[in-house]
Amino acid sequence: MALERKRIRLERERYRGRRLFFLTFCTAHRDPIFISPQPAEWLVRRLHELAVRYSFQLHAWCLMPDHLHVLIAGALDTSDMIFFAARFKQITAFEGKRLFAKTLWQTHSYDHVVRGDEAGERIAAYIWSNPVRKGLCSDARDYPHSGSDTLEWKRTIFSAPDWIPPWKVNVLGRKPSQRRTLVRHRWRGSQRWRSEDRRYAKAASCRRGA
Repeated sequence: MALERKRIRLERERYRGRRLFFLTFCTAHRDPIFISPQPAEWLVRRLHELAVRYSFQLHAWCLMPDHLHVLIAGALDTSDMIFFAARFKQITAFEGKRLFAKTLWQTHSYDHVVRGDEAGERIAAYIWSNPVRKGLCSDARDYPHSGSDTLEWKRTIFSAPDWIPPWKVNVLGRKPSQRRTLVRHRWRGSQRWRSEDRRYAKAASCRRGA
């Protein structure tokens, strides 16, 4: 029996203004483009430039070989996260194709509007700890492509309690049989449910980054 698709994109106003957002962008086919210093340094530089251009503050970021995590906040009442995310992908995809002869991004990206009961420092610490979880380093402070424009992040990371991303909470709370049946994808305004026999962890890794 096919399950009805449900629309989960919140009202557009929820993505505007001085709100806090958690974003993830994955490379096309999970190609580890950013394992090399040159493309990694280029993307971090463009992230900073485009955040300033579109009036966002970078509270935390971590660029992994095949995905980018960002915690951003609108700097103005007119800041528009959806517009920023679209322009960031569009501009860097065009430049990346020219510079590195590669298709940079997957079509879809993940976004989460941070609720009032979610501490931004906990989410930031989750972002900065990603290289340690993936075995790229033993100390998150040593990873060269992480940072913050607003926090003393090398101190904050050790004081913030653990945070579990919403997509992991949604699925880990289910019975194993339910996890195989329903995998929820939050991609650009649509919710897609599908039969899924692979492990959830693999699906989450392939789509969203860890």
